[in-house]
Amino acid sequence: MARARRGAELAAAAVDGAAAQRAARVFGRLTGGSPPESADSGDFAITIQAMLAHDTTADLSGLGVPTLVIGGGQDPFYPESALRETAGAMPSASLRVVEGSGHGLPKHQAAWLQEELIAFFGD
Repeated sequence: MARARRGAELAAAAVDGAAAQRAARVFGRLTGGSPPESADSGDFAITIQAMLAHDTTADLSGLGVPTLVIGGGQDPFYPESALRETAGAMPSASLRVVEGSGHGLPKHQAAWLQEELIAFFGD
């Protein structure tokens, strides 16, 4: 039962919006917390392993180029604390955190994101 509950919460964390989160929780419970099988499952696992093994934190202080760090304040995969730590480690970083937004920020805040990128690259 705990696995199904974890699966439901993980599925809900991957989407924004109350209705989508409710549907994702139902899906997570129905699948018993196991991800659906697909041809992409192996690729996904390899990607996650590579992301977890890749740590360039020590190199961030040497970046001299302007860098924009953007994320959602409610993103469970890239939490605000990690965004702040990453931006704080770079001498020329700017940080934009969208409160109330989660992992779906690029999809749900596309217009805002485009404006931020245009302003950043315009500078």
